Amino acid sequence: MASEFATVSGFSASLGVAFQDVSQLIDDPAAVAEGITALLELAKSEGLGTAETLVKTMAQDVERKQAVNNPYGSLEEQDDRYLYETFRANWYEGYAAGLLAKTALGGAASSSAKATIKSTDTAQDVGSRLADTKALKALDRVSDAKKAAKGRATARILLAVDGDAAEPLLSQADTAGGAYRLWQQQRAMDADVDSLPDARQEQLGQYLLRTGDDGAKLVDDLDADARDEFFGTPCRRPQISGPNAEISQQASDARLLSIDCGDISEDLRDQLTVVNSRSDSFDANQFVKSTDADSRQVLERVDDATTRQMLARYGEGDLEADHLQQMNKLLDDGKMVQADIQQMMGMLETKADNPLIEDTIQANDLLEIPEQGNDLSTTRLVVTDNNGNLRWLERGVFNPDTSNKDYGWAYLEARHIDGELMKEKRATTLWPTGQNFDSKTQPIPNSMSERDISKAIYKALEDTETTPQDSFKFSKFDQSFVDRTGVSEIEVIIRNGNVRTAYPTKGSAVWKYISQNDVGWRHEG
Repeated sequence: MASEFATVSGFSASLGVAFQDVSQLIDDPAAVAEGITALLELAKSEGLGTAETLVKTMAQDVERKQAVNNPYGSLEEQDDRYLYETFRANWYEGYAAGLLAKTALGGAASSSAKATIKSTDTAQDVGSRLADTKALKALDRVSDAKKAAKGRATARILLAVDGDAAEPLLSQADTAGGAYRLWQQQRAMDADVDSLPDARQEQLGQYLLRTGDDGAKLVDDLDADARDEFFGTPCRRPQISGPNAEISQQASDARLLSIDCGDISEDLRDQLTVVNSRSDSFDANQFVKSTDADSRQVLERVDDATTRQMLARYGEGDLEADHLQQMNKLLDDGKMVQADIQQMMGMLETKADNPLIEDTIQANDLLEIPEQGNDLSTTRLVVTDNNGNLRWLERGVFNPDTSNKDYGWAYLEARHIDGELMKEKRATTLWPTGQNFDSKTQPIPNSMSERDISKAIYKALEDTETTPQDSFKFSKFDQSFVDRTGVSEIEVIIRNGNVRTAYPTKGSAVWKYISQNDVGWRHEG
């Protein structure tokens, strides 16, 4: 009861009409213009903060008026704190709605307020009374009066009470909450929004509607040149009305997508905003000024999650504009796909904790892999040898039924773990992973995991001077490794810098199968 009474009381105090008239006005929807209803709903949906802000902007003595009307106490003393605050909150909502009524209807006197409202059938009628104000443009931009009544009404009241409010920006909202939030964000920004061209203000309004406070912060972080670069040439979206408007609008929007409206797309702006809000190391201003259309294009060619990964790596200093441009060219040449970029970002992010990625590896090192026509997306090990040459191990392939050269982990696993082609090949040495073969009475020791095997190859490459086409043996393992795995020496074969295969050659857990002359199993300890 306190809330209903307070709403009516606040509305009455604002309009200056009799209590009973206001009560009838609220109870009779046909008599209330859509614009008035819209702001009342906004105040209720947005909570006390919205109504209070509007009230404080338009009248400094409203708190006193509220207290005078509040039957549950005064400013100095409240008889019932809960009822006092309930009345206070709802009184503000009613008062804000009344202010809209007076402003939208041209400040009608109390004696004619009800009649004026009753004669106003639609929000567009309210708009027609405002022809001499710039707010009319905001109302006219949206043709669907029913759908956008809240947005138009709210933009109107905000423009009326705030001389610094930017009409092209506020006009982008088609809901009351959207218009109010745009107004709040503009008021909080350091950037001089009102000095921007109308088209840029419209573009900014659309951007802030999508990105909220994070977007406002990013715009404030940009200097004037970076802001121009960030938004580029605005894409103008024409509003289409009339028969088949929806279909025509869709066709127009589709054509708009093919127009080059600045090289930073709407989607990329949104991803930049996400990363800028999440990462302390990412500097949006520096990024925009240090990159160009060619380097940023790669960010438009991958999905949003990958874009954010790349921007995060840029912020950490792992990527530079030249790397982005090189990736873009590799995509053009078909040497790189999104999966390669994702793997690269993951390596750069985790290299400090990944024992199979050397922590000194840089973006230009990883780009050397696809540059040579190799598969970065399945690369599982990257290291520089004792001479600083890049060496890596890919997933590779094993398909003995084709003429293609088998290589990589797939080849190593098939030949030297699973024992494929043992009978066809002259000899096969096996990594000790607990295999059980029918031709061998006892299982091979289970002393190594796939991770152990990869780390053994990594160690051999890191501590050896190699050539792009190489085959070498390595035995300088720590004694603890030898004791745990039963492997004391391995052989690694390199082709074009890439590990083709590797296998153990000596150790207490090493066994070899020799098919030549039916020799069979031999211990290599």
